[in-house]
Amino acid sequence: MTSSTTVFILLDAFRWDYVNPVDTPFLHAITESGVYARRLVSSSGFAQRTAIFCGTFPDRTGNFAMFTFDPTRSPFGFLAPYAPALAIVQRVADLGWRGGGRLRAALHRRCIEPRARKEAVYAPAAFIPLHVLHLIGIAEDEKPIHALGALPVESIFDLLHRRGSDYAYVMFPEVNCDDDHTLALVLQRLAERRSLYLVQFSDSDLLGHLQGPESAMRHKVAGEIDRKLRALKRAFEERFEDVTFFVIGDHGMMQVEETVDVAGLVHGRARQHGWRHGKDYLLFLDSTLARLWALDPRAEGRLADLLDNSLLDRTGARITESVATENRLPWGDRRYGDLIWWARPGVLIHPDYFHPRFQVVKGMHGYDSRHEKMHGFALLHGKRIRPASIAQARLVDICPTLCDVLGVPAPAQSEGKSLLASPLIDTGQTGTS
Repeated sequence: MTSSTTVFILLDAFRWDYVNPVDTPFLHAITESGVYARRLVSSSGFAQRTAIFCGTFPDRTGNFAMFTFDPTRSPFGFLAPYAPALAIVQRVADLGWRGGGRLRAALHRRCIEPRARKEAVYAPAAFIPLHVLHLIGIAEDEKPIHALGALPVESIFDLLHRRGSDYAYVMFPEVNCDDDHTLALVLQRLAERRSLYLVQFSDSDLLGHLQGPESAMRHKVAGEIDRKLRALKRAFEERFEDVTFFVIGDHGMMQVEETVDVAGLVHGRARQHGWRHGKDYLLFLDSTLARLWALDPRAEGRLADLLDNSLLDRTGARITESVATENRLPWGDRRYGDLIWWARPGVLIHPDYFHPRFQVVKGMHGYDSRHEKMHGFALLHGKRIRPASIAQARLVDICPTLCDVLGVPAPAQSEGKSLLASPLIDTGQTGTS
């Protein structure tokens, strides 16, 4: 059994400025005695874990958003024969009839999601229109993300598997938005004495969405997470002689300033053309991305007509090849859209496919990752870590840094730079970045 361990803790949507002496006194205090990257620039999109564990960007990994266009491999493909009937259920539910909503919820719970999760480890139907579900695939969670070969490029997990390293994975989706349960599970697994623990707390994301990152609730949640971190540190140091803590906020969040009904605008324009959703074109609504596909030849080359609207011009813009290149996004990968509209910071697509129609969330991320309110933070603390302050780092730097701490080479595609590369910092091991 090992006498040393590394504890990697991901705080979902924990913005850089949540680390302060009022909200998070414990976390703020240990920044003084560790390597502290005050701001961490995330990767764009909704696949941050791939960037963290592979050390590169969506244009190289191919993972950009949770859901894709993938009719041949969709975990919901079994629904294709029922699409006409499901369209009726969806229409009734959209009209607000209580029975329609209950029927849709029952289908999700009893039929759709249990069957889909036999094909993908995490395949929620969310609020995707029922009649187009059979066209939708899963990107990041088709397999357990920590399984050998689960990600499109080499990951830190591949390296650990090959070396026979022992680790405990207590992250999404094995834990999801129940931080009390996560803490209890990690404390329970301390007895295993693993050389690496990977932990995720998600209340900052869940409640940040619901209440907003400027709300009193956000301050309360930050404080509760701070107390959990203090408890973890105490418990690990009682069990192990040498503990290195690596804590990150993977991205930030910002207050929603304006909503836009993209579905109403797009479907209204499509009806003018005589196009049917799910037959002639497909629309997918992430909270900040509207993605369109042509399913019929008559829609090819004309999708832009569906976004020809002054409100959409003011509240966002199409992703062009130059925008994709600048933001390291996949270009020409049809899984993510023949055409993509990206909301400007502070704009929320509502309704979308992730929240009920009656629920307008108050906080959102998925905007331009360079915006200061999209930044997270990173902190390393332990006996072998000498204090250092870094003004700004990138999410892709996390992978080579964790590899440095563990003494393993970074994955082949890693583009990041270890935060321990400074000669002022003694890792006690040979760095690889």
